Amino acid sequence: MSIDKEKLLLSYLMADSVLFTKVNPILEVKYWSPELKSSVAFIKTYFDTYKGLPSPAQLYAEHGLVLPEVKNIPSEVRYAEVELETFCRDKAIEHAIYASVDLLKDGK
Repeated sequence: MSIDKEKLLLSYLMADSVLFTKVNPILEVKYWSPELKSSVAFIKTYFDTYKGLPSPAQLYAEHGLVLPEVKNIPSEVRYAEVELETFCRDKAIEHAIYASVDLLKDGK
């Protein structure tokens, strides 16, 4: 997945707290591109601490990240939900495959 698509997905997460709440349990920092990991960690920590999402200005001030602007159009929110679920599932499988190599080397 391209960095631009990852940024778009982050934009949807930042624009809709209901969407963020839905996908937060499966949203792992390790799934994201290296350039975005600290921003995703910040968003998750902020949400856990303040029970809301940071503003784009806060994200920029903390991490220098500017995300594309999105609207809360129902079809786009549904698209984002499906894409985020697919992204997290695919990344979880990818990480499991990489971890299995070490387990196979250890004879487990």
